[in-house]
Amino acid sequence: MTTPTGQHMPSANTAHGNGFAYLDLDHALGIIDRQLSRLGGTRTGTPITVKCWSVSLVLEVPTDRGPLWFKAVPPLFAHEGRVTHWISHLLPGLVPEVVAFGPGWLLTTPLPAELGNPIGHPLDAVADLQLATVGQEDEILALGCPDRRLPVLLADITGLVRRTDLLPVTDRHELAAQLGLLDRLCQAIDRRAMPATLIHGDVNGENSRWTAHGWMHIDWTDACLAHPCVDLAQPLLGADDRLSRTVEADFYQAWATRVPPHDLAVVRAASPILGAAHQVGTYLRIIDEVGPADDHALMLRLWARRLTAALAASQTDRILQGEIR
Repeated sequence: MTTPTGQHMPSANTAHGNGFAYLDLDHALGIIDRQLSRLGGTRTGTPITVKCWSVSLVLEVPTDRGPLWFKAVPPLFAHEGRVTHWISHLLPGLVPEVVAFGPGWLLTTPLPAELGNPIGHPLDAVADLQLATVGQEDEILALGCPDRRLPVLLADITGLVRRTDLLPVTDRHELAAQLGLLDRLCQAIDRRAMPATLIHGDVNGENSRWTAHGWMHIDWTDACLAHPCVDLAQPLLGADDRLSRTVEADFYQAWATRVPPHDLAVVRAASPILGAAHQVGTYLRIIDEVGPADDHALMLRLWARRLTAALAASQTDRILQGEIR
């Protein structure tokens, strides 16, 4: 459920009927007021609901220091505040300034004004972040980010096809028939010289903005340790072939100084498969945490079908045999 931008908050316990604590408005106000008091500030009015649905509550909060944004999320995404704060120091300008954070919530400055005539694509900044986090697996996991490297990706899909509650029978059987191929593919890609890094996991137009500091990204709920190529899945969903080729080329060019050309070519060919599988894992986790509301179950089925189709593509055998150039 989305509350339209610009509406004042309804009274507590009337906006949400699912009982999730992170969507409780009184709970949010308590956190906000305590943090503002700790920082020597005060709230000057009633927050405005920017977004309210099954996986987050986002409020614009008027304060004596200007507006701030508050976000609360379920335990599945409890690491978002810590991760966003860490990124703000690693690559200043890539995320809004984090004023305060805790398990399952964060308070930030507003997004800067969006400028026209953007340079490049939002994935350019994501690639910069990925490269900046090479070799920092322990730090990423210590932030609370889930480990979603390729063995976990394979386990997610294996677990999904064993369940009878999420996919139509035909879809489940078709995907189950491809598990062996996915296993071999994951092993083949793991042997390539492209390491796991911090990934965003949900790069799209709502989460990216071109600013005076370059591309800024919000909504790090899906941040995790994973293969870098999976960040291509969301932004290329529905993109035409020409745009996809351009964005992919720029993304992998950023990695060209670290990964041999042949390894890059093989990973690039496999990225539609791995990206779709990663998105399946994302929606599987969301459904198990908060339920199938807000089209989560529909998106799971969509990505599962994209995964099956990508595995069935004729070039999969060439990827496994290392014949991609």
